[in-house]
Amino acid sequence: MNYHPTAYKKMQPGHSIIQKIYSLSPNTASCSRRACFVGICVCLIFYYLAPYFFRQVFSGFSYKSAVHLCTTRHLAPHYLSAIEFDASINHLPINEKDGEVPQLPFVGNGKLASLVKYEQEDSGLYLFYDTLFTNENKKEEKEHKLLRLPYDPLLRPEHVTGSHHKEEVSVVNFRNGIVEHLSCYSSSHGPLFLNHTVIAHRSRPNVLLQRLEGRIDGKSGSEDVYIHQQTINHNSVFK
Repeated sequence: MNYHPTAYKKMQPGHSIIQKIYSLSPNTASCSRRACFVGICVCLIFYYLAPYFFRQVFSGFSYKSAVHLCTTRHLAPHYLSAIEFDASINHLPINEKDGEVPQLPFVGNGKLASLVKYEQEDSGLYLFYDTLFTNENKKEEKEHKLLRLPYDPLLRPEHVTGSHHKEEVSVVNFRNGIVEHLSCYSSSHGPLFLNHTVIAHRSRPNVLLQRLEGRIDGKSGSEDVYIHQQTINHNSVFK
């Protein structure tokens, strides 16, 4: 009778006992100890470094969501005015997916005006004036014109430490003649909210008011904000 070698080995009665004895040999035991040691080291490294790794990976998402919630919360009082067409809300940059129509953040009182745009060359102070011209019927009429003055009094706040995430919104209130520039910045203490309001005084046409309000939504703390403003030259007519 012919026996297959593989089948013969499987039929050996002491084969399983020999395997157990071999598994307890010194060489195999040392390999097992090394594997256990490496596994323990990997677990310790993962235990101590995993929180830092996940915090670095997901912190960007948490900061971004916190900034977005900050913007949404401070925009809530303006939604009703926007629905009634008394105000216009523009995210910067313009959110065309939600059907936003670009509006010029221009505030004026018929004598004095200002364009509230931080990153635009034509922002600044404007003056209304009337000129006389002769129409086709040879009658004199007044024409209302606008002159840009060589001075920009607009305040430009900037987060000193810098923010990886920020959102800016411009709100033009047509009824009250007010422009508000809302900004939310990410910070270690929580979202930093800045509200820059520009008002052209109606009863005093030569007065332009600016109000800058800032606070941290969240934990108590302090953040540094630098305010840029164009200085008046020595030869300026405004000195």
